[in-house]
Amino acid sequence: MYSDYVIFLDDMREVFPCAYKICEDVVHCRGDTDFLKTIKERGCPKFIFFDHDLGYNVKTGYQLAQLFGSMIMDEEIQFHPEFGYHIQSANPVGADNIRHYMENLIREYK
Repeated sequence: MYSDYVIFLDDMREVFPCAYKICEDVVHCRGDTDFLKTIKERGCPKFIFFDHDLGYNVKTGYQLAQLFGSMIMDEEIQFHPEFGYHIQSANPVGADNIRHYMENLIREYK
């Protein structure tokens, strides 16, 4: 299942205006609970903006990318046909981890 909406995952930044150019329906998730609940309820989004460091005592953007990937692999959800992502993290190592994971996931399952 998938739906035309965008997830903006970031605990500090406000939603980038360009997110609304992808789709008018943008969900701002500030942490792991919001992110996972949104995907479980609505299926795969059209686009995800990833931040890595989401605050104290919550999963990182990389861990959430892995959980998203597990949902794809376990066929709980399927990729949106136009799926894309962007990483806006100031953490270069975390951003690279997300990027490599998502590239491999897309190559294998999309």
